[in-house]
Amino acid sequence: MHWRNFERFCAEYFRKLNYVVELGPGSKDGGIDIRAYDSSNAVKPTIVIQCKRHNETHKVEIEVVKAFFADVLFENAKHGIIITTSYIERGGKTISSARNYPLSFIEHDEVKKIAGSMWRYHTGLGAGSLKNDKT
Repeated sequence: MHWRNFERFCAEYFRKLNYVVELGPGSKDGGIDIRAYDSSNAVKPTIVIQCKRHNETHKVEIEVVKAFFADVLFENAKHGIIITTSYIERGGKTISSARNYPLSFIEHDEVKKIAGSMWRYHTGLGAGSLKNDKT
């Protein structure tokens, strides 16, 4: 999946969670890919999201976590989420926890679960149309 389509996928997930979603421009976005607003307050984002479409072995580094925390503060958001098709380096999780950063992480396996929950298969066929009727 192209990185931009991954951002769109993540935005759609939060839209389905009933957030008002603003997808950023894709580049030169200041580290914020998605802003998710509570429907009762469309002025200040409730959640800011950074999407990282990486190979499974390319972990999100501690520097990215620290920089993203600064972005969350600058946006005056309640929470920040890094969503990655890979994993967060252990040091990134450790520093986030030790410093009580208002961050959470959605990593590889959870992204797969989200994708599975959003996928719907529709054949366009009505019930019973797959029966082998010999009338």
